[in-house]
Amino acid sequence: MYPCTKEVEVIEEVEVIEEVEVEKSTTSRLDVVKARGKVSCASRNDVPGYGSLDAAGNNVGFDIDLCRAVASAVLGDPKAIEIRFISASERGPTIQSGEVDLLVRTVTWTTSRDAHWGNYVQTMFYDGQGFMVHKALGISSALELKDAVVCVT
Repeated sequence: MYPCTKEVEVIEEVEVIEEVEVEKSTTSRLDVVKARGKVSCASRNDVPGYGSLDAAGNNVGFDIDLCRAVASAVLGDPKAIEIRFISASERGPTIQSGEVDLLVRTVTWTTSRDAHWGNYVQTMFYDGQGFMVHKALGISSALELKDAVVCVT
């Protein structure tokens, strides 16, 4: 250890100018949802099968059904939902700010998002890519497509 080479004045009395009491919120998200009477979900309306509007203007799709399932479990009413349509860039800020209760929208899981946005639930969908080629070409691996022209739609 290095010896202290400078003398320091010891303050024996401290005047408290203002005492501020900080109250930690004890209201859980579940209590907020129950008091509100509906589950607020962030989703989208432009991906048929996941989140879209049907011909009558109703929210439909897997993501919407997930929101309805939570509302049914928590409130006993699958119709007790509010869907807020958000863009991809709004996903993190919307859930972090508490503007919505659930983010039911396509989101790739990453450790940094998990750390910053909150807890992810079970992965619901795994995706990937594939190539269709004529069987007569005898291609068995995408690696064999080196220098090939590929059409992407």
